[in-house]
Amino acid sequence: MTRARAGPAARLIAALAASLRERAVCGPDAVAVAVGRALRAVVHASRAASVEELHAEILAAGRLLSEAQRGEPAIMATTMRVLHLLHEEAHILASGGAGAASTSAAQSSGGPSGSAVNGSAAATADPDEDDDDDDDSDDAEGELSGEEADGEESLQALLVQAIQELVDELDGIDGIIAKDAREHIYSGEIIMTLGYSQTTEVFLKAAAKQRSFTVIVAETAPSYAGHALARALAAHPSISVLLVPDAAVYALMPRVSKLVLAPHCVLPNGALLAPAGSALLASAARAHHTPVIALAGLHRISPDWALVAAGSQTATEGDPALVLPREHSKLSEEADVVSATWDCVETCDGLITNVGEHAPSFVPRLIKENYYVEP
Repeated sequence: MTRARAGPAARLIAALAASLRERAVCGPDAVAVAVGRALRAVVHASRAASVEELHAEILAAGRLLSEAQRGEPAIMATTMRVLHLLHEEAHILASGGAGAASTSAAQSSGGPSGSAVNGSAAATADPDEDDDDDDDSDDAEGELSGEEADGEESLQALLVQAIQELVDELDGIDGIIAKDAREHIYSGEIIMTLGYSQTTEVFLKAAAKQRSFTVIVAETAPSYAGHALARALAAHPSISVLLVPDAAVYALMPRVSKLVLAPHCVLPNGALLAPAGSALLASAARAHHTPVIALAGLHRISPDWALVAAGSQTATEGDPALVLPREHSKLSEEADVVSATWDCVETCDGLITNVGEHAPSFVPRLIKENYYVEP
């Protein structure tokens, strides 16, 4: 066990791993926040003597949590974002001190909205430490020998602040995505979506503050999660809601202005891992030349290219009892039942994130600018 996880940080990591294993914490938003807080504790408790050792401790903690809930890409995505912050802050200290952090953060975030992750973390650093950072800049990337080098304490403090700002950003991610909703949805439009997503709910309600439009919600059997979204949107006076069975989406698609999806994960090639039924809607949208828009924060973008090859397999790992109840025991024994959890959707016209709107082809660049990618 690494030194960073020898005390309270170890107990926090173990408790979070147990919660992830039992799915007491699930969903990319909640998972990303919990992982961010756990990694902040790891960094705070670390006694690493170099950037490489701290990198190894963070990566080991992230992999342990990922093993606890294998089907959640947000765990390693958040870990890789923290590693990106680590190397960015170390580079800033090595190249001129904490005063340059805001400029580097703006470049790494992909846009002005995402620059807060470590920009203000460096800006709020103790000004008395700047001279020490300049003196020890040669040691920032290599030796961090505790009491002998003030750069060690500065790097650790800056990284803790940067992770805290990342967690704060994740807490309000839906509001950030929804702030420009009125620029994408206009009065009189008919929007189609499926299932329940808090991101979709916040986005549509934000647009409804200045627009009046209709939302068609596919009920998404067998979970019927669409009912929850329909009830939530129906309470808004500017939104007309129509709840329809999944089989009706193709017939209604000619009337639809936009298809809005909230993917569980955005793959590195720009494809979406979205709730089961999304591929059907995307196929109908493509046939009728209807734009497909995806809503996803940066924490839902996975830098793991292995998921691209495994996407079709991941899409079929659901509980067959949801489709064919076990009380039909004779039929269950004679049939192979596939219950998809996720669909791999390769048709997407626009990706709306907390750092702006991008084409799916821009996803590799977002990964390069915001994640640490292992060589």
